[in-house]
Amino acid sequence: MAYVLRLHAKCVALCMALILMRKILENLELVLTGAGLLVIFVVHLIFRGNENSWMLSAVTAVAVGVLHGFIFWLVRRRQRTIRRRALQEAEQMLKDVVNNQLCVITFAVEMHKREEISFKTAHEHITDSVGKVHVVLNDLSEESLELWKSKYKKGLPPMDPGHAL
Repeated sequence: MAYVLRLHAKCVALCMALILMRKILENLELVLTGAGLLVIFVVHLIFRGNENSWMLSAVTAVAVGVLHGFIFWLVRRRQRTIRRRALQEAEQMLKDVVNNQLCVITFAVEMHKREEISFKTAHEHITDSVGKVHVVLNDLSEESLELWKSKYKKGLPPMDPGHAL
């Protein structure tokens, strides 16, 4: 029983640490700004008896500002890279879905021209394809993109007959 309680306490502590880390990352700018101000004040308090304490505080403030600028630049660059990659993947998925459905539409029109299928059947195929494209465009999300990518990784066709993705 004591082992279970210790294990439970460790799990709770780990969950709390993960939640705290997430909150810190969500508010990174505020955390870094607070930490920078704290460093500047601590440096000033440490050297307050020194005649150059204000100069040291100013140099510390400039160093903190440069460090903040560099960190924010790195974070922003990473966010742009991730956003660009996500948009490229979404564009690739949409092109694939739309091109697949355009092939179905073209095929239905050709079959109707050859009188191999009726106008009603061709119309149903075309309407169904347009509906699938509409669903994909309306339900575009990170989850739908991940589903599409996972189907390609497995070698499955990108669209199930009953689903838009």
